[in-house]
Amino acid sequence: MYQTASWSVVHAIDARTGKQLWTFDPEVDREKGYKGCCDVVNRGVALWKGKVFVGAYDGRLIALDAATGKMVWEKDTIIDKEHSYTITGAPRVFNGKVVIGNGGAEYGVRGYVTAYDAETGNQAWRWFTVPGDPAKPFEDESMAAAAKTWDPAGKYWLNGGGGTAWDTITFDPDLNLRLYRHRQRLAVEPQRPQPGRRRQPLSVLDRRAECRHRKIRLALSGNARRSLGLHRRPSR
Repeated sequence: MYQTASWSVVHAIDARTGKQLWTFDPEVDREKGYKGCCDVVNRGVALWKGKVFVGAYDGRLIALDAATGKMVWEKDTIIDKEHSYTITGAPRVFNGKVVIGNGGAEYGVRGYVTAYDAETGNQAWRWFTVPGDPAKPFEDESMAAAAKTWDPAGKYWLNGGGGTAWDTITFDPDLNLRLYRHRQRLAVEPQRPQPGRRRQPLSVLDRRAECRHRKIRLALSGNARRSLGLHRRPSR
């Protein structure tokens, strides 16, 4: 049995006896705890073909030997060291790829999800959850479509855009689709689409497992959710 603790420490325990088999400490800088909104927690590991995968608080994705706890490889997933990106969520592994998101929307980052080869750690693809600076080329057609629901007058890209995929990633093996849910608004909201209503990125993202392009695009700002009626609460 594999258990994570604060500061992304991993423990391997014999489930029959309760004996601790090994412990791995990624040695995250203990002075960097301020970078996260909600303490230095860790939400678990992923297992795949003799390896244990854990996301470290400082943004590294680490592969461990499941039997010994020795590091096999590690990758720095953070694209911008000037902003407070963290990882507290559990990775997800399927079809030989390890997928991980990040946290930090409260501190002005732009959310994205990255897939790595489970054996080598090489990056397979990266997909951003919210659009970036509209003056620059969009990474793919999904970002071009999503940007149409964001008001550039607010210069949302200066504060990252939010939308970090910090929580659970789900995989459907029958449909070969993976599902992300991200729900974090910007740390600073210079302009709101409608008076009195807070803007908040909220997406349910349905994508083919082999590639970074989504099969179904549903990257919605709060304003777009209202136009589709997704803001309504169920009747009690």
